[in-house]
Amino acid sequence: MKLFKIVGPIHFANRENLRRFIVKGTGLDPKELQKDADKQTEFEFAKEKIFMHAIKNGSYSFQDQETKYRILIIDCSGVSYIDSAGGKFLEQLWGDYDKANISLCLAGLPDYIYSYYNCNM
Repeated sequence: MKLFKIVGPIHFANRENLRRFIVKGTGLDPKELQKDADKQTEFEFAKEKIFMHAIKNGSYSFQDQETKYRILIIDCSGVSYIDSAGGKFLEQLWGDYDKANISLCLAGLPDYIYSYYNCNM
């Protein structure tokens, strides 16, 4: 799990810079991760499922294992404004991470944005 906080507006003029900051700050580039996910074999997928199950049961040691992040939480409590281009940016970002098998959670969205997504999705 990775956490990233956004402070300020999300609008047409800063969305691409924001994307770069998110990728650089988290180290999770959805395009690169999607390439890796596409290459993953059924055996590797099954092995990862067993690995995740062992973690849930608390019986796994992290030695000699590469940690794979599957959840990215973006804290939007510091977002002051989101325009329509910013909303589309969030939708596109969600889609990109979804294709890379990473769950994107937007926490602390302003009420009006939360209501919009709740009604339209």
